[in-house]
Amino acid sequence: MIQDYMDEKLWETAQILLEEERPDHALLVIHSIASHAIGRYSGKHVDVCIDDIPKKEVKTEQLKLMAQLSKDVSNLASHGQYTEAQEKAMEYLDGIVSLLSSSSQEEYRLRRNLFKHLVHIDNGNTNNTVLFNTITISPQPGEFTPGTSVDTSVATAVETYTTSEVASILHVSDQTVRRMCEAGKFPKAERTSGGHWRIPREYFKVTLEQSKQINKELIDIRNKSEGGGEVDEFSL
Repeated sequence: MIQDYMDEKLWETAQILLEEERPDHALLVIHSIASHAIGRYSGKHVDVCIDDIPKKEVKTEQLKLMAQLSKDVSNLASHGQYTEAQEKAMEYLDGIVSLLSSSSQEEYRLRRNLFKHLVHIDNGNTNNTVLFNTITISPQPGEFTPGTSVDTSVATAVETYTTSEVASILHVSDQTVRRMCEAGKFPKAERTSGGHWRIPREYFKVTLEQSKQINKELIDIRNKSEGGGEVDEFSL
């Protein structure tokens, strides 16, 4: 899923900035992750506002833990464990709040700012009922869901990538991809009569086009961080 890939790359970017001793810039990226995450779970665009970038020590281990929590949410959802996924998502969002807060007062204010997006006031109801939105966590597109029927009457051709296209997605060399094919890393990959490998697209969460766009956005984020500019989460 493209959102999972984006989250993963943003956390990697924050880790790189932290390792380069640019904690302020790393926290700017985490700010963007917060807006991206709450927007993803509430189903609407959200801009999480913080008064100032907190002057606090953030450790690489904390960022790795948060990246793992994000993956855990997706893994639970992909296995149909939606209640567990929701609980893990709340833990994930709470962890982001802690990372962005430099004091208990700021943590309280930011938590209210973040979680208010999960509450909806129904103005059409005479009682002004307060409704708590369910965190939206869906299976990956194209994933089979129990209870749905599958039409097997039409056979479709398997869409594939070339080794150079896979190399672009994985950020490795052509030769590395060929070795992966030869080692059976892509069991359904096939060789053409000309000796070229064709790898089914099913092995990849994002398309080649999406990967290129994501990489461009990540480069923009890193360039802005290196230049001291603000990271614009509206482009995420």
